[in-house]
Amino acid sequence: TQHARDGTNRGGTHSSARLCALLLGGEKGWAINTKVQGPGLSVKFLGVVGSGKTKVLPSAIIDKIQAFPVPTKQKQLQEFLCILGYWRSFIPHLAQLLKPLYQLTKKGQVWDWGRKEQEAFQQAKIAVKQAQALGIFDPTLPAELDVHVTQEGFGWGLWQRQSSVRIPIGFWSQIWHGAEERYSIVEKQLLANYSALQAVEPITQTAEVTVKTTLPIQEWVKDLTHIPKTRVAQSQTVARWVAYLSQRSCLSSSPLKEELQKILGPVTYHSETPEEIVVTCPEKSPVQEGKYPIPEDAWYTDGFSRGNPSRWRAVAYHPSTETIWFEEGDGQSSQWAELRAVWMVITQEPGNSALNICTDSWAVYRGLTLWIAQWATQDWTIHARPIWGKDKWVDIWNVVRHRTVQAYHVSGHQPLQSPGNDEADTLARVRWLGSTSPEDIAHWLHRKLQHAGQKTTWAAAKAWGLPIQLPDIVQACQDCDACSRMRPRPLPETTAHLARGHNPLQRWQIDYIGPLPRSEGAKYALTCVDTASGLMQAYPVAKANQAYTIKALTRLMASYGTPEVIESDQGTLFTGATVQKWAEDNNIEWRFHLPYNPTGAGLIERYNGILKAALKADSQSLQGWTKRLYETL
Repeated sequence: TQHARDGTNRGGTHSSARLCALLLGGEKGWAINTKVQGPGLSVKFLGVVGSGKTKVLPSAIIDKIQAFPVPTKQKQLQEFLCILGYWRSFIPHLAQLLKPLYQLTKKGQVWDWGRKEQEAFQQAKIAVKQAQALGIFDPTLPAELDVHVTQEGFGWGLWQRQSSVRIPIGFWSQIWHGAEERYSIVEKQLLANYSALQAVEPITQTAEVTVKTTLPIQEWVKDLTHIPKTRVAQSQTVARWVAYLSQRSCLSSSPLKEELQKILGPVTYHSETPEEIVVTCPEKSPVQEGKYPIPEDAWYTDGFSRGNPSRWRAVAYHPSTETIWFEEGDGQSSQWAELRAVWMVITQEPGNSALNICTDSWAVYRGLTLWIAQWATQDWTIHARPIWGKDKWVDIWNVVRHRTVQAYHVSGHQPLQSPGNDEADTLARVRWLGSTSPEDIAHWLHRKLQHAGQKTTWAAAKAWGLPIQLPDIVQACQDCDACSRMRPRPLPETTAHLARGHNPLQRWQIDYIGPLPRSEGAKYALTCVDTASGLMQAYPVAKANQAYTIKALTRLMASYGTPEVIESDQGTLFTGATVQKWAEDNNIEWRFHLPYNPTGAGLIERYNGILKAALKADSQSLQGWTKRLYETL
């Protein structure tokens, strides 16, 4: 201890004192075991390594990305992008850097790994290798938000000065999607700042934020009217961006500004380019947006398409002169037919007077009043693809530049608000019959009415004034295969009569009655009736089976003779092979009644009922029925 104290007194540092203490402890046998670990200098949480007040990219991740092979299929590329996506906050401009690679992961995209994709793959590895250490955000200090906008997308970086050192907190980036690519430079700048501030809200919380932009957005945020109306982004969308950006700063006069800044913190906008940026709007369309009410000399246009393959019709209707123009064709949509109708009016209406055109197609209306000028400057293409109906738009453009044209958008299928448009819509849907035969019209009407009956079809034909007669409709309904399958015509009921013999011993009907109360060993009786004479006989038996059936018939045949035909139901005691073999040996034809149809054997069934009723007539019981059987017969 004295040596350690002497060391510090002689001007030594704490490190030298610690070394002296360790040496002295070792001399006295107090050496620290080599297995004991010292205090940790870093913490790893969710893969992120925290060392002091910084977060660094783990070296294992860096090595894994550097060793990742060149992808040869989509699944490998997705794995590579997933790794980078998790660590995207360490790499600035990552989304723009990986844009060529993301294109290959789209559904249905053909795999084509070229020079551009290889360069993006290598640049991503270099960016990971050069990744910066990120600091821990201090909510008590102000923050700086750098927002940058490029042709490929936009991004932002969050920075903070801690101990006079400017350290990064995180980076984010995003590429343009869909219509965002066509936004003006002002709209892109507003969207980037709006997205950046919303993304860092959970981090900055109530801290003051200074937003650094490449363009001065203060005037645009302060007054919405200063924003050039390019009409690419919707007005409501731009208004939402401006409202959020102004309320976060001191530029807003809204009473909610102070409350919002208490929750999220104030925002100050700073631009590196203080000069005013002049944004040029696209050329204005020569077609004017009409002001209501609609003039009486306006044209109403409509288009209609239906079927597969589709058949279209374009109609232009002028209510003042009752003029109707229409064209028909195959293979186009209703929207194209609407454009065709407008094209007919603009290119075929004689004279140089002003034209007023009404359409219920929003695409055609916007194309006339907004997009046609921009399409002309882009050589009639959108993203290097020809626009729909290019030839028609070119013809319209050549006319409207030298003639006054006003376009009106009207609501479709609103007869009270726009009777002219309703008439044009009706004309577009009318089907001219031409030289169609009455038989074809009747078949078409029957199918049109969902295979209705003759009365309904005939009523519709009279209401619509179709040139067909009732016999044509009757024949069409009878010829319809679908109606024949779904609604078969009921056949008239026919009453079947069993054939009866013309002479005795020609046709017998037999059956069993029972089980009855046992009498003299018998519980059943085989009954037999001659269909010609009505003679009925019965023979008592102990059981109703094939053997007793043969025995009873043999006794009856011994007394009355052999019949030509015997009829019975389809019980097993009659259908059995033993009985059928006996009938064949005796040259008897055996016929069976219809199953589950007692009325088919009405004669024998009626006689059975009479016999049982007669057996009970005297004693009100069937006890001893065999003694009264022959007398009853």
